[in-house]
Amino acid sequence: MIYLPRLESAMTGDGAVLLHPQRRFERLLAVEALAMVAVLMVAAVLGHTSPLSG
Repeated sequence: MIYLPRLESAMTGDGAVLLHPQRRFERLLAVEALAMVAVLMVAAVLGHTSPLSG
């Protein structure tokens, strides 16, 4: 939520973005994508396990 306004404020008049804020935003997107893949993998594993019989 805070990275998009920072990225917009780093834009120059012709639309070029400074490299540092853009790289930070791209790194954030990569981390979020990895987290999403990890959550989906855990959900898939849990979905295929059998419940404990007691």
